Amino acid sequence: MTFLLTTPIVAMAGNQGLSWAVPIGETRDFDLYRERNSTMLGYSLIDETVTLNITEHPEIPEDITVWQSYAEFVGIPEIERIGYWENGTAMGMWAYLIITPILIPVGNWTLIAALLGDYLSDIAVEYTSEVINDGQRIGFRYSAQITDYSEIREAWWSKADGMLIHYRWYHYDFRFEGLETESDIVADAVQPQFPSSVVILVGGVAGAVIILGAVVFLRKKS
Repeated sequence: MTFLLTTPIVAMAGNQGLSWAVPIGETRDFDLYRERNSTMLGYSLIDETVTLNITEHPEIPEDITVWQSYAEFVGIPEIERIGYWENGTAMGMWAYLIITPILIPVGNWTLIAALLGDYLSDIAVEYTSEVINDGQRIGFRYSAQITDYSEIREAWWSKADGMLIHYRWYHYDFRFEGLETESDIVADAVQPQFPSSVVILVGGVAGAVIILGAVVFLRKKS
């Protein structure tokens, strides 16, 4: 699989400045881990690399006001999930183990951060939450610790192309007598993309180190 350091915008931006930045037909690999131990369902473990395909660019609405669509409120559109296990068989609904968008549109990070902030503010008051918004990524993290229940959920996407970089959902539930469940799902991009400015910065620093080393070597040699 070939990855580029910079990904061109492949869909025109709408009025809110959002557009898709991963071409249709591109595939991305994720290290997927899911461990679950339940008194009702027993123990199960998934630990392998899966491939997710980008098969469509849904139309981006002009009036997005929430992170996830509900009722009459318009949210970020989600792409269809097409995934494959390591052996090449289709994942089917197992691709939805990652219950967060695999790809988000890029461009208007102020809007995306505001939508995430509103989304987190609607979560129960027992939760501790934060929006992650730096030069490379945008996302969220929240956690809860209440009687017989705990949860951690986090996800962030690359600002280079809007692709998911990291996802985790851990929860422990013992609120009902005799029913105890502990589950941990983690998905990490095998080769995430980062904004070109970050790549250039790293390259520039490496270049400066090489040049400085060459100067020192020549001075010693002379």
